[in-house]
Amino acid sequence: MKSYVHFSFILVIIFLTISNRLYSQWTNTNGPIGGVISALATSGTNIFAGTEAGVFLSTNNGTSWSSINNGTTFQNVNAIATNGSDVYVGTFNGIFLSSDNGST
Repeated sequence: MKSYVHFSFILVIIFLTISNRLYSQWTNTNGPIGGVISALATSGTNIFAGTEAGVFLSTNNGTSWSSINNGTTFQNVNAIATNGSDVYVGTFNGIFLSSDNGST
């Protein structure tokens, strides 16, 4: 009985150690601030997020985000896809293309 208690105690310690490591891998980022995120895509080190307020870009692993909606008329982005420097954005009003990583 004594060895069963020791074995159970060791299993609990191992489980707590492993579960703490699993949770510690996630880190909260600073945004983007633009409503619900409905789409994500990456191109190299760029992360694009589609929201109710348009498209946001992070170039530093999500630490900061910039709105890249200059000259656009769309909001409510439902899908984003990338192919090299081409960024495709799907909305209720159609599909939009930027051929320079979202700059224009």
